[in-house]
Amino acid sequence: MIHDDGEHARRQAQLWDLWAESYDDWHASNSPHEAAEFLIKHLPDSGRILELGVGTGRVATEIARRGHPIEGLDISEAMLAQLTSKATDIPLTAYHGDMANIPVAGPFGLIYCTSSSFFHLADQQRQVDCFRSVSDHLAPDGRFILEAFIPTPELLSPARTMTLRDFTPSSLRFSATVVNRYTQQIRFQEATLRPEGIEFLPVEERFCWPSELDLMAQLADLELEQRYASYTYEPINHKSPQHVSIYRRQTRAAGRNRTS
Repeated sequence: MIHDDGEHARRQAQLWDLWAESYDDWHASNSPHEAAEFLIKHLPDSGRILELGVGTGRVATEIARRGHPIEGLDISEAMLAQLTSKATDIPLTAYHGDMANIPVAGPFGLIYCTSSSFFHLADQQRQVDCFRSVSDHLAPDGRFILEAFIPTPELLSPARTMTLRDFTPSSLRFSATVVNRYTQQIRFQEATLRPEGIEFLPVEERFCWPSELDLMAQLADLELEQRYASYTYEPINHKSPQHVSIYRRQTRAAGRNRTS
């Protein structure tokens, strides 16, 4: 299979441009406070902070409003326009670019990615590239924090679903999902029908189990330091629907690379 970073990046930019105006409305019930508090507790004593897939800045603006300068990267210019409109008078700098190849000079003491945004890198090679780019941009004592959902049997079967989300006297909202178990890719479409027309909001992503993410980290000379089931430090178990994972640079045992 030919791997084309440019084509993948352009596709994701087009998809998330469509979400920009309504993204915050869709996530209005998901408070960013717990994520912000967790991330602030893991801030380095010195060094910069970078959010990958910053989008409209739900988490980044919360951190910045608490007095912590932060930088954010996103592939969608329309999402960044939404961020810029509400990031006035706070220490937040936004960049347009692809998180598979971070275009911002490091190092950073903390790099993080929330809300399963890592899965928007919709093939395995781009996900590996992202880990390697993170590793290249981390300070020696830096941390990479990644939040993502854990795939469940309900997600994988059946491979095609259509679900009624909500309806009012003047609208109908439903979603359609197609799962490719072999490539671990999901195509998802939110559709809202109104008298004035239909709004389509598509998502394309590649899901991973935590064990695969840990292997990607190893390929990038990173290792898992800690994993929780939530931003409230809930212990993770086989029923956990999501994880918050903290990666650091690999700590090699003394003499590991020596030859006798």
